[in-house]
Amino acid sequence: MKHTEKILAVIAVVTLAAAYGAPLFLTEEVDYLPQLQAAIPGADELVRCSSDPLIYKALAHRAGEKVPVGYVGVGSAVGYEGTVVTAVACDLEGNILSVRVLEHTEWTTWFSRVEEAGFIEGFAGRKVTDALTVGEDIDAVTSATFTSRGIADGVREAAHAIARSQLDLPVKVAGDGLSLTREALAVLGVWAVAVLGTATGRARLRWVTMAASLVVIGFWLAAPLSLSTVGSILLGRVPPLDTGHLIWYVMVVGILGTILVFGRNIYCYWVCPFGAIQELLAAAGGGGLAPGRRVGQVLRLLRPVLLWGALLIAFLTRSPSAGSYEPFATLFTFNGTTVRWTLLVFVLVLGILSQRFWCRHLCATGCAFDLAASWRRKAARFLRERFPREAHQDEHRPSH
Repeated sequence: MKHTEKILAVIAVVTLAAAYGAPLFLTEEVDYLPQLQAAIPGADELVRCSSDPLIYKALAHRAGEKVPVGYVGVGSAVGYEGTVVTAVACDLEGNILSVRVLEHTEWTTWFSRVEEAGFIEGFAGRKVTDALTVGEDIDAVTSATFTSRGIADGVREAAHAIARSQLDLPVKVAGDGLSLTREALAVLGVWAVAVLGTATGRARLRWVTMAASLVVIGFWLAAPLSLSTVGSILLGRVPPLDTGHLIWYVMVVGILGTILVFGRNIYCYWVCPFGAIQELLAAAGGGGLAPGRRVGQVLRLLRPVLLWGALLIAFLTRSPSAGSYEPFATLFTFNGTTVRWTLLVFVLVLGILSQRFWCRHLCATGCAFDLAASWRRKAARFLRERFPREAHQDEHRPSH
């Protein structure tokens, strides 16, 4: 690394550390009261009756008296890559009147899909004692299963807290045990073949994993690793280890485990569904266009700069998805803003002309994984130099 690049690397690390720590001292407590007031029509006043979790009793002024008309509770849970904070309003009989998402840090594309499907409004009319579990008594939104689950988990937390502490009602609890689903088994299968191919050097298996990943991780589950994944891990936004989040753990343990074992980023080249799209496009169009020397020098620095900028935004906002710009969700859910659709089309066209253009020059997620693999190799090299195997063997060699 050149001297200038070393200086830039130090500056990047210092600014990221500052951005990570700044919100810890500057963040103010969020006031949800106006949103909670709007969640229960007819209430004139909210009185806090619990702080953990946050629950308010809703009062209405009638004939000069304050009459209780219901309760509003706040719950939070982790979706696929971010926290979802929800408010649940119910009447005195435990009927859910409305559900509102107070804030979230999920990918906008996935969350918009859930909103458009009317998933949030679907809780109205249910009981606060219901299990409220995706896959049990609630249907998830296709291609936004994990965001649906995060919302449902937050709703259940608030609803069950109201039922137990305020209405003294028993709640229905769905089985929370950890079990392998067909989705998790399918993702495990993709990773298993990728690891087998890497360990044995059977490069032809890469086409098998890419094709399977495109179908399973891409269009079926819409669960590729992304900048939001990187940001959520660094911010400590780790979902609970349960059946609903098992795929997240398979993906994250897959990339971290293979980096530790092989010292290589096999996700991007064996498993990533968007990488598979890039290779298919290049195969169809030739993909022979290569940037010139000067353009190549600029593009070589683009991925680290994009990674730095994305993490800076994520740390400052405490939102893993705030700095994400990838078109993954737009492609695999067929949903996105005009800007994201434009970026997707631009990238796909470049993918036809140039081999893995996105992966090589624009993908900050891949840059993060490549950096992690590089650091792992450097650590291994340092340990070998510090503790050479020959010296270790000489200690145990019998003397003559």
